[in-house]
This record gives sequence, structure tokens and C-alpha cells, in this order.
Amino acid sequence: MDGPGWDGTGNGSVDGGTPIQTVTMNSPISMHARWYAEFYLTIDAVNGGFASDVSGWYTYGSTVILQATPPPSALDTRYLSGWSGEGEGAVQLEPSLGNSNIQAVTILGPTTQRSEWATQYKVRIRNSVSFGDPQPSVGDYWVDAGGMFYASVMPNSNGYVCVGYEGTGSIINGALPIFSTIINQPSSAEWLWQEIEDSPLTKWGESQYIAQGFEGRNVKADVSSVNGVYAVAFYSHETRELRCHILYQGEWTEYVVAEGENVGTFMDMKLDSQGNPHIVYYDGINQMVLYGSFEQMAGKPGEGSFTIEVVESGEYGRSMSMVLDSQDRAHVVYYGVEQQNVRYLHKTPGGWVLLPIMSDNDIGFFCDIGLTPLVDVPQVIYFDRTKSYPSSMLFSKTIPAGEVRPFCKAISSPGHSSSRLISRAGRSSVTKNTPTKRRSTTA
Repeated sequence: MDGPGWDGTGNGSVDGGTPIQTVTMNSPISMHARWYAEFYLTIDAVNGGFASDVSGWYTYGSTVILQATPPPSALDTRYLSGWSGEGEGAVQLEPSLGNSNIQAVTILGPTTQRSEWATQYKVRIRNSVSFGDPQPSVGDYWVDAGGMFYASVMPNSNGYVCVGYEGTGSIINGALPIFSTIINQPSSAEWLWQEIEDSPLTKWGESQYIAQGFEGRNVKADVSSVNGVYAVAFYSHETRELRCHILYQGEWTEYVVAEGENVGTFMDMKLDSQGNPHIVYYDGINQMVLYGSFEQMAGKPGEGSFTIEVVESGEYGRSMSMVLDSQDRAHVVYYGVEQQNVRYLHKTPGGWVLLPIMSDNDIGFFCDIGLTPLVDVPQVIYFDRTKSYPSSMLFSKTIPAGEVRPFCKAISSPGHSSSRLISRAGRSSVTKNTPTKRRSTTA
């Protein structure tokens, strides 16, 4: 006999019935009580709801059908069904586009079954031109609510420079060729470009003496377009000094930046927006890369002193090149002898950040760096000694910290001692020495 109740034998016994029964003792009687278990099912909608409330008591092994309903629909928003719960028969499914909103729950004990919808928002990427290699490409993308979205373009292309992007929703307007943001609503971004004409070439000026009595090696020079300061840095083999001579209003001021054997044989120098020299150099004796910044006396360009700081220690600083960005922060590349790679570092308020360019080949014995105008994106040219030709690398993204997304192009003809010039329109010109033909060429 099915269900709860009694099984009885003997005259006067009772079969079935409620838990309380009366028997008549007309003979020996045997009574056996029968029970079955019921378990409670609790349903919970984290968001959205259920087509009907099926919470209640169910017998062991029962199957209960649940139908979840999504939150109210919204423009450029979709919901992915997910299930979680407690109990042996509860359904466990991470939110996914392929999940059904109808599920069968098997009652094997006390059970809690939850329905949860994951929200996704549409992100539209548009580009006002047909070039620039947007990453991701032009199109629509679904992004989890609270998820991080990254995008970038080549900062210069076809004589145009990317001047930023126009955003909606979670994407705020920006002036860089890269961005990352947390998406919490439908959003869009359109890359914006500006055409820039290159500056015309000018004629060479008259030469003049900078210093006499020094055997200058590795000479670097720069001129300020703001106040006319002209500076020359060089290593004096005769006096074993790294020197910087500054010309302002017709008068030279000489400074000794560092002293020692081969201190500055590898170095570079640039002037900042105020005409102050910045020098990065390698101390071969102590195996350190050092950085010297000139602190100008108030209102007196060319007069002041150098402050020296350590960039990093190690056998690194060969083939050194530096450039200053729009905030006068240094970006430096040089060759790492031990790792046989290019070491790229940039100065931040918190110190120097290292983002090495890694390769299985021996790269960077000759290297140079420049910045794309307007957007300060570093562009690096370096020599691959394994393949005997230079390669060009563009750092298009350095966020989050430690992540670099390079665009790299090989310049397949042989050459070394490579240098790079970036025009106002962002075009790169690479000059390299071709030893087999004994000439320098520009690509």
C-alpha cells in the first residue's frame, strides 16, 4: 500500500488511515506504521523573478519545474540566465548566453534554488576614418556590467594623428589613442583624427666652437624653441668627465655632470619645455644607469645645478636614447647586455617604471626612441643582431601597469646603428647604417 499510514494483521486491525487509529482487539494484532519524507523547496530571485511561486513541500525524488523571468528590458542591454543553490538536486549554472531560463530541480533534501541574471551592456566602437587599426575593430561588443573594457588605435597613420575619442555612457571623452574603463551602462566611443602637415626642411646654419681643449665623444645637442637655450653634452676622454655646456644669450656656462672612467660614453641629453637639460648616462665602473636633471635658478636660464638619481643598477646602459614627453617626463631605452633585450623605462611621480621589450633574439644593441606628437606614445627602433635588421615597435598601451601592447614592424633590409625621427604628423623616418654597402639609408 502506497503513502503514509498503517499495515495491520489480525481481526480488528486497521490498514491506511491517519496517524491516530483505533483498533478492536478480537485477536492477536500486528500494526506497522508507514511514513514518507517531504522536503521544503525555497526559490529566490536575486534579480528578475519567477513565472510562478512553486515554493513548498515535496516528496523525495520529486521533480519541480522552475521558470525564471528576466529584469525589465532596456535599450542595448541584455541578461544572461544563471542558476545557483544549496541542496543535492539544486541546479548550478554560471550565467551564459546558452543557458535556459527553464530548469528542473530534483528534490533530494531541503533545497534552495536561486535564479540570477547577469547584465551585459553593448559597447559600440566607431572610427571616423578607414585606417588606424582600431583594437578591438569597429563594431558592437557585449560587456559584463562592471567589466573592464580596453581599446586603442595606432596613434599616427596616413598623415593623421589620433587626437582622442568621443565617448558616451561609461566612456568619458579623452585625448589619447588608448583608454580603459569600467562599463556600467550602454556606451560608445568614436576615434577622432587630425591631419597635420610636416614641417618644411630648413638650411644648415653657421658652425661655431662650443668648447676647446676637450676631446669630445658621444656629443649630444638640443635647442629650446621657447627661450633659445642651446645645450651640448659630451664625454671628455681627456679629463674623464661627462660635461654639459649651456649657451644662453651669447654666453656659455660649463657644467661637470659626472666624473670617472667611461662615465658617459653611453648617454643622451634633451632640453625640457623650460630649456633645462636632462641627461641619462651609464656609469660603466659602478654598472649603474643614472639620470641628471638640471634645476634652474629662478629666472636665470642656463644657471643652476644638476641633481643625479639612479635609474637602475646592472650592466644595462648601452646604446642609450631618451626623449621627454609633454609633461617633461623622461622616456629612455637602452640595451641590456645580460638579457640581450631592449629596456624601456619611463619616469613617473612614483619613480621609474620598467617595461622591457622581450625577444628570443639578441635585440637592442643599437636602439632609439621618439614620441608621437600630441599623444606622447613612445616609438622605438632597435637592431636585431640575430637577424641583422632593425625593427620598429610602437607602445600603444601600457595599462594596466605592466601590460604592454606593441605593434611591431620589421624593416627587413640589413642595417645597424639605427635612429628614428618622428615628424609633426607622426610619420617615422628610420636611418640605418648598411655596412655591406658602406652607406646610411633612410626608410
